[in-house]
Amino acid sequence: MKRRSNWLWIIAAIMLGGCAFSQEETALKRDLDEMKSRLAYLEQRAASESQASQGQANMQADLDNLRVELQTVRGQLADQERQNAQLKEELTTQINNTKKTVERAPAPAPAKTVTKEEQPESTDAEDVYKQALARIRENGDYSGGRKALQGFVKTYPDNSLVPNALYWIGETYYAEKDYENAIVQFQKVLDKYPQHAKAAASLLKQALSFQTMGDSNSALVLYDKVVASYPTTSEAGVARQKASALRNK
Repeated sequence: MKRRSNWLWIIAAIMLGGCAFSQEETALKRDLDEMKSRLAYLEQRAASESQASQGQANMQADLDNLRVELQTVRGQLADQERQNAQLKEELTTQINNTKKTVERAPAPAPAKTVTKEEQPESTDAEDVYKQALARIRENGDYSGGRKALQGFVKTYPDNSLVPNALYWIGETYYAEKDYENAIVQFQKVLDKYPQHAKAAASLLKQALSFQTMGDSNSALVLYDKVVASYPTTSEAGVARQKASALRNK
């Protein structure tokens, strides 16, 4: 009887064990199905996010390109404005030169010069500079204006207008066709103030001086240097045109 009870207990354990295994298998299958569903969802979500990310990346690239194009246009506009200002300045000088020539026709009234007595006494550096520059640009008094600017540089060596004064001293030599002294004077600007706004103009005027004297090789070297050293300036645009014309001769 006891042996039979043992067999019944074993059979019951096997049956219960089988039920337990069946339930565990069902749970595993259910977990597997859930994992498959989650995997499919994650893959779909990953694909959607990848497409959105790609779209956003493309949009960002387009925006970056647009910003670069806008910056380029702004740079070109600034160059054009600087070039126009330079041309206007040169035109004004040429007009003043022509006016001076006309005034020196037979029996003209003496060209007005600003004498020491006529100069208003001023201790303000900017006024002294403006008065000297007016003698050059308005009266065509290159020699008197040059001396006044040289005195300004000596009296106010640390003034922020000194680079401009040195440049305009060179312009007086250039206007008088004294190209060798003009080249030497413009070099002072380049040596002392290579990053100043007048540096590019000084280098360009050196190149123009060499070309006018017939030294095309030196002029070409300096035109290329203007483009390389000051690529975003209006002077660089003029230098490119001059260099191209020399090379195409």
